[in-house]
Amino acid sequence: MQEFNIGVGLTTIYRSLTILEKENKVRTEVRDHTKYYQYIKDGCSKHFHLKCKKCGKMQHLDCREFMQATKHIVEDHDFEVDYNTIIYGVCGKCAKK
Repeated sequence: MQEFNIGVGLTTIYRSLTILEKENKVRTEVRDHTKYYQYIKDGCSKHFHLKCKKCGKMQHLDCREFMQATKHIVEDHDFEVDYNTIIYGVCGKCAKK
């Protein structure tokens, strides 16, 4: 941190991010051979997210119907769902542009 004249190496930063990811405090996403990190707020780990491909805005998907579909996948298809899933599309604001 330059303002305190403290040097932090990239190895330390990436090691810390890996630890935070294992503790489910950070989620990762790989796009175009680049890894992106996002902080997970409390209560943000048991639902999906919608992300606009144009503006990058992300929003929670708190949807009863979608959760019923998730339950169906788990129970009828014996498939564990990863709640870190992000559904990509274009938000209404960007679609109107």
